[in-house]
Amino acid sequence: MATIPSYVTWVAGTVVTAAALNSQVRDPGNFYLARPYCNMFNNTGVACTNGTATLIPFDTEIEDNDSMHSTVTNPSRMIFNTPGVYLIIPRLSFPSTGTGGRIINLRLNSAGSNAGGTSLLNTTGTPNASNAIGDPTHSWFYRAANVGDYMEFFATQSSGGSQTTVTGTLATGIQAMWQIA
Repeated sequence: MATIPSYVTWVAGTVVTAAALNSQVRDPGNFYLARPYCNMFNNTGVACTNGTATLIPFDTEIEDNDSMHSTVTNPSRMIFNTPGVYLIIPRLSFPSTGTGGRIINLRLNSAGSNAGGTSLLNTTGTPNASNAIGDPTHSWFYRAANVGDYMEFFATQSSGGSQTTVTGTLATGIQAMWQIA
């Protein structure tokens, strides 16, 4: 867990020391230059049955500087270890098709169940017959109030048959970056 810096109010007569400068200037600067951040994606593809919400595990990390994700233990979870407001950017891509719809449902503390926990975001996209770009992507802010809460990503598609998610860094994944306390 990253430590969110706290500031003191300096008053006349306060003696400036190296320790005070480090804790009040250097350390907050370092925190804001390396805010908690996680960017992960699925690089193997996940088969999604028509009309069924499917839990998406993330097997690859681009960066994770706050132990928010594990590719081994509960790889579908993004864990909030530092409280605050996060910018969340989920991405979902299926192969090119012009039929059906696409849905991303992000759930809080759902224990792998598409009906468990609390739905945080439910966004839809319209598929594109020539490429996968029409699939849903939606950025939003989320306040993580409790250390240890986690978010899971469920994908639904309604093309009429089973489809496997597109793999790669810009296809099916999620990013989160701490913004403010």
